[in-house]
Amino acid sequence: MSPDRPGSGLSGWLAYLPFGIYFGVVLAKGEVISWFRIQEMFRFQSFHMYGVIGSAVVVGAVSLAILRRAGGDERPYRIADKERTPVYARYWGG
Repeated sequence: MSPDRPGSGLSGWLAYLPFGIYFGVVLAKGEVISWFRIQEMFRFQSFHMYGVIGSAVVVGAVSLAILRRAGGDERPYRIADKERTPVYARYWGG
């Protein structure tokens, strides 16, 4: 991230840390990170993981539709391209 962008640097990273921890706890409690649940999904023995993935797709689609309509102008909502660093340091850090 460039220094002029808000949320850059260590303070920006620390601001998102609680959300990441919360997301990790939700995944653990929902048994999404369980190898047994993943195995069940690939063996078509349980709907659990397909329900989680399907819910994520629906929530994402509805959220983008709301963002597009809330824009107020006729331009389509566009997700900006990611900045790419030579070694992809932030991806390795994530």
